[in-house]
Amino acid sequence: MLESPVFLVDDDVRILAANTFALAIVNNPLEQIQGKLGGKILDCLNAFLPEGCGKTPFCPDCPIRMSVNETYATGQAVTRRPANLCRKIRDGKENLHLLISTRKAGDVVLLQLEPAETA
Repeated sequence: MLESPVFLVDDDVRILAANTFALAIVNNPLEQIQGKLGGKILDCLNAFLPEGCGKTPFCPDCPIRMSVNETYATGQAVTRRPANLCRKIRDGKENLHLLISTRKAGDVVLLQLEPAETA
């Protein structure tokens, strides 16, 4: 699980820690992302709406948030759930196809993001 980007998150998907791979994809040191919401760190397009990450009408359907919440609520891991993340980039947006995996570790959740194979 640790050869992909892995974030340690709380129940609101706030970043607590991250491995080297995760820091590389967000292009920031841990000190700059700790305590911030995952959608904001991943440049989710919805996180830039006035309501912010976790509070927009789209957030309840976010596969990342759903997976983290499900693992917190049940203690059950989520394994390679397909997800699309629409990210804000420079003057536009890009769609990332991901596989989301989560695992509970004490009072926190490990959130793994893998690129999905696209045919």
